[in-house]
Amino acid sequence: MKKILLAALLTALLTGTVFAQSMGGWESPQSISTQGRIRSAADDFIRPDAYVNIRDWFAMASFGTAGMAHFGYGTKLDDLYIAGYYGGNFMNGLYPFNYTESNETTWPGGEKVVPDYGSAFLTGAPNSITNNNRVAILIGIADMGFRFSYHSAYQGFNESNVIVGGSNYANYERNLGTITPQFAWSLTKNLTSNGIRPFAVLDLGFISDYTKTEIAYTGTSPGATIQRSANYIQPSLTLGLGGYTLTTLEGGFRISTDLEYNLMFRMYDNDYSYTDGQGNNKIKSINGLNTGSLTENDWMQNTITPFLAGQWNNENFAFRIQFRLPLIFRNSSSTEMDVYNTSGDIRKDGADSSTSFFSINPQFRLGTQWRVMPQLALNMGGRVNFGTYEVTTVESETYTDGIKNTNSGTKNVTSEMAIVQNQLNLGLTFNPINYLTFEATTGVAIGNNMSFFGNMTTFGNFMVSFRF
Repeated sequence: MKKILLAALLTALLTGTVFAQSMGGWESPQSISTQGRIRSAADDFIRPDAYVNIRDWFAMASFGTAGMAHFGYGTKLDDLYIAGYYGGNFMNGLYPFNYTESNETTWPGGEKVVPDYGSAFLTGAPNSITNNNRVAILIGIADMGFRFSYHSAYQGFNESNVIVGGSNYANYERNLGTITPQFAWSLTKNLTSNGIRPFAVLDLGFISDYTKTEIAYTGTSPGATIQRSANYIQPSLTLGLGGYTLTTLEGGFRISTDLEYNLMFRMYDNDYSYTDGQGNNKIKSINGLNTGSLTENDWMQNTITPFLAGQWNNENFAFRIQFRLPLIFRNSSSTEMDVYNTSGDIRKDGADSSTSFFSINPQFRLGTQWRVMPQLALNMGGRVNFGTYEVTTVESETYTDGIKNTNSGTKNVTSEMAIVQNQLNLGLTFNPINYLTFEATTGVAIGNNMSFFGNMTTFGNFMVSFRF
């Protein structure tokens, strides 16, 4: 009993820090229940700043909502730590691309048996792909952690001689979704006695939304056309100090602070098609989007997030609070373009606008863990979003055939205040023996709309883990 209680309290102390970085797509049920304030070994084993909390080895399996499953394993090999993780819904959510073979007697070029796929498919936005899988590997050495992960929510189709939406195609290509490799680095030891444990996370988001078709012709085809090309690469760099303890009050209540910075921007390189002087389809590139109409685009966002946090522990109770204040500064521009000659050259035609955006979103989070008995802990977390205040400034002017229209300039400033939102989570952590842990979140969802007593015995995310 004493060993179980000691291990649980040690975990709460070590993982109570509100700083450093988690991997997207995975959070332990205990962390979910406490709004991320009190992590468990299931979080730490794949974190580059916290893997040192694992003793010899750790293994876990978790099953949550939306058909998601998570598996992980980490072990120490002398001075090296290595861990692997998988999370996703396997093949679930993949579009099946069902078809019916059809004998087309009037197919251009002669009778042919071709697949008929029915109506057009993959018609949503890139984030509409529900197939979702992520793998990661963490290497820890020399008081540092390095994590490499790869996330995919993407589907592609590229076939010849098909029928889609009732039209005959010599070739039909459609790509939709996101692919995001990530690299994360962190120190595992503080640089000073009061903290500072720097970290960096780099995400490279590849967003695809692309349709290229070539109609089936009798004789010489004029070539393929680009129906849609709205791809972009979105790098995202997050830097953090890793936390600094300001003071420890009488009674052991510790107050700390942190600062994170994120830079995110988009790189555009898309295709559009045009008809040359011989009636053939040609393809050129644009530094922007082709969504049926052409625009040249720029997009950049800076986010600064200061934190103020507190924590306190006793023999069977852990308490965490955090106040965060994300400040978002975003600038973007969009210029409508059109093709004006048989060489595929483009010029301004329509609105030329630039947008600046600022938002501030104060957030308060609280997490507690009450160890009812040595083997059982009740986890609770609450979050209050005090309402996002946004200011958007749009400056615009219009062009016709590349010439700026007289007195077309406008400036529009709007502000908006979102409503306050709140949420409460409950969960359980159960340690029947020293080396076995069960974690779960209950179905309680108390927010702006409450659902409480009927869901106390309903469990959402469930996890079992082993550690030695």
